[in-house]
Amino acid sequence: MNSKRIFPLCILLIITFLPVSVFAHRVNLFAYIERGEVYTESYFSDGQPAQGNIKVFDDQDKLLLENKNDKEGLFHFPLPHQVKALRFVLSAPMGHRCSYTLTVSPQREEVKK
Repeated sequence: MNSKRIFPLCILLIITFLPVSVFAHRVNLFAYIERGEVYTESYFSDGQPAQGNIKVFDDQDKLLLENKNDKEGLFHFPLPHQVKALRFVLSAPMGHRCSYTLTVSPQREEVKK
């Protein structure tokens, strides 16, 4: 075989047999507080909504709740009392996973009351 053909063939073989996860896109989760409610938005790097299971932990790493987000990747719930931070863990299809930590300021607690 000609050496000019071997290099492109090797590259093609490497790309073909790489794990699929190399081509996967990243999943993101963002959370914020508004009017005493906590809102989360989950999406892939291409902007498509990411559906999945969301676990919410308090600042002591205690599981507060677990639920699935909707088709638009959205989920919300009332702000729990007296937490300093909330940690969210999203488990989406095909092994996608991410986490996000939201710091709760004292002013946010006052807004809820």
